[in-house]
Amino acid sequence: MRLFFSAFLYLLLISTISFAQTGNPAITGPSVVNFAGMSAPKVILTGQNFSPAVRLYAKGMADSDPVFEVPYKFVDNTKLEINLPQAIIWKFVIAAITLNPPAVSNIFQIELKNPPQDVLGQDCHAIKFNGSFDNSVNMIFVPSGFNGDMASFEANVLKIVDKFKKDTVFDYDKISQLNVLYSTQESTTANSYCNFGSGAFSHLLTCNNFIGYESAIACNTYNRQVVIVHNSTQYGGSGGNTAVTSINSQSADIARHEIGHSLFDLRDEYTYYDSAVGKNCGTNTCSGWNDMIADGTMGVGCNSGKCKSGAYFTGSTSSVMTTITHTFKEVNERYACCAYEAKTGSFPDYCSKFHKGNLANLYAYCHTGMIADNALSAPPAPIRPRVKDPVRILLLKNPKSKSWEVRSVEYLRPGSYKLTKSEELAPLEGRIDVRIGDQELVFSASQSYEIPPSLDSAERTPMGYATVGERNEIELIVSAKGLNEAQLRKSVSVEVN
Repeated sequence: MRLFFSAFLYLLLISTISFAQTGNPAITGPSVVNFAGMSAPKVILTGQNFSPAVRLYAKGMADSDPVFEVPYKFVDNTKLEINLPQAIIWKFVIAAITLNPPAVSNIFQIELKNPPQDVLGQDCHAIKFNGSFDNSVNMIFVPSGFNGDMASFEANVLKIVDKFKKDTVFDYDKISQLNVLYSTQESTTANSYCNFGSGAFSHLLTCNNFIGYESAIACNTYNRQVVIVHNSTQYGGSGGNTAVTSINSQSADIARHEIGHSLFDLRDEYTYYDSAVGKNCGTNTCSGWNDMIADGTMGVGCNSGKCKSGAYFTGSTSSVMTTITHTFKEVNERYACCAYEAKTGSFPDYCSKFHKGNLANLYAYCHTGMIADNALSAPPAPIRPRVKDPVRILLLKNPKSKSWEVRSVEYLRPGSYKLTKSEELAPLEGRIDVRIGDQELVFSASQSYEIPPSLDSAERTPMGYATVGERNEIELIVSAKGLNEAQLRKSVSVEVN
């Protein structure tokens, strides 16, 4: 892209024999500009050899982005003031040229953060926004039970996300791919739509996700990690496709744990339950991270007595998936790198520590799922199929009409995915039959939730998940098989038996 931009500047000066070797304007202004709260984006470029005759040209980071001239105010020969239009691309390169004498500056990159509120809409508020919902992880907090008190909701969201910075995987100031926003658009269907369980499940807080997604629409309609914040000081939450937490003093830790399930596909590492085992719970070979053990610099081990019934192994003695006040730790941080890459096409900067020495190639690791047992030099064996046209389809049950609706269709980038399969049902269990084109899938009619660990060990349920009430959400990852969005939506049918 920079070669393309350079070629454009060269064409502007093609009539000259050569560029001037002295007196070239040089841009040394800020590479990152934060203009949260400003009515109009303003950038001060500093440098040398500026003149009123200089012309500024900018271009977005994609080859297809057009080159455009940028108006400015000349301050002096070391300073130019730019008032950027609000529709500008939020990450671009800029260069200055003069025609008499002919000279071209260095190419300088500028990234804008926290664009003006009207870019997002009046009910969508950015804690951090990189300017685009595409190629980003979009964490959107929505309210339940605040009855119009959006000041209280905002204060509680800010408390939660402030604590997120303790985790490398959620440090949004350092992860350019992570957007953190909240919606103050309360649902028109119901103001309070979450409920606590009882008895052993008193800390299970579940919500009608259809209503939560109504609030999230204020920010965007696709590619999002919704977090529902319920206005209760009782300890509780749940995990699934949507993360749920209360405003208890440990709400941030509950949210971190539950998003570990919903965003990174991690499983509980504590032992007092009988639930599915995931990639962070290994066998005694610890094949998913034995390269990290061999590296010897990260404190990663093969720790026994973890996860389901204490029969599995983890990379750390305790992570947030064991004890909610802890951090994710290195093994789970690397799995989070894979989740970010799958959703955005790039790795966060923190993942560079997994690109070193004898560690498995991170890209290959993420796209095969596991490295070979005890053979770091052997090619990894793929455990997930590579899909050339994957699509994520979200089905939600409308609480008013009781009918199932296609809430969103999101085309994903080609890669290795765990495609949705039919669930195994117990005899006489209620079922939901879903047809997408020529694909048929069967799901339980009951909703299952991940439960956060109880604070009181004497009251811990023997299960890390619960099946409670009627199902109201189904997320599918399937092959589009050449169908466009309209065709996919038309092909979906849901039948409850």
